[in-house]
Amino acid sequence: MKISVIISTYNCGALIVKALCSLVSNQTPACELEVLVIDDGSIDNTRQIIKKFQAKVSFTLKYFYKKNGNWGSVINYVKENRLANGDWVTVLDSDDTLKPNTLNKLANLVEKADYDLVVFDYTKCWKKIKLKIHTYPTWWKNMTRELQKQTPFCIPLGKFLKRNLFYKLPKLKEKVSFQDALYTASSLKLAKKVRHVNQSGGNYHFKRAGNSMSIPWNIKRFSAELDICKDLIRLNAQEIALVHLLRQQFRVQLKEKQIQLAVTRDFNFSGFSWYTRCFLWMVYQTMLKRYFYLQTTKQ
Repeated sequence: MKISVIISTYNCGALIVKALCSLVSNQTPACELEVLVIDDGSIDNTRQIIKKFQAKVSFTLKYFYKKNGNWGSVINYVKENRLANGDWVTVLDSDDTLKPNTLNKLANLVEKADYDLVVFDYTKCWKKIKLKIHTYPTWWKNMTRELQKQTPFCIPLGKFLKRNLFYKLPKLKEKVSFQDALYTASSLKLAKKVRHVNQSGGNYHFKRAGNSMSIPWNIKRFSAELDICKDLIRLNAQEIALVHLLRQQFRVQLKEKQIQLAVTRDFNFSGFSWYTRCFLWMVYQTMLKRYFYLQTTKQ
């Protein structure tokens, strides 16, 4: 089985070493690794670091340099140039790391059943705090219903797509933030057979300097947040769009600009775990309902 690992990087030469080392520790006879480092216009020493690694590792490690266009442009670049040749495709940010044995676990799972998408839990890291995030309830394994496949934890880490599913994903927007959420939501919508693994597949570093969560609240960030919410609603993932409104600064600007988001159905949190369902329903009723309106379709 061959796995393509896409690493998106921008001026993160000092961080990408850990990501690559985590792949070295994940090597297994069951998996052939193809690692694609897509440099989104860095001006640091990323190229030199990758060149040194290429001489040391036994797996395929390719480096591509492109003009800066943000995260969405990296995925578009891989798809347009048909760079990912693995049976499975996953995406890492340059500061993400895979947990040991993740790829071996994946290989054992997909050998026994025909899945389109395998979703691991992940560990959220911030300063010295580490918290395991359950992407789905611990007892859920196979998801088939559309609303059941939704998750408020829309990061690419720990999500492994069949190659044909990866190439079916819609083109992402470039030069804007938060396209990783759209990538994940689109993957879940198009996948017919989703398998959840109640095991952390990697470490996600929250609010690293330079990532989308550390962007200051200006008009550019507000516009990006608003666009991603509208795109998620079009994907029938309005419950995920609602999660973006948990950010106070976003709500403040929506209120100032008197903007409401149009949805075409009532909110339905039944696909989430009971604690997430209760929390989202409560904040929707008490805080967020005013920011949405039900748009009736014309006959």
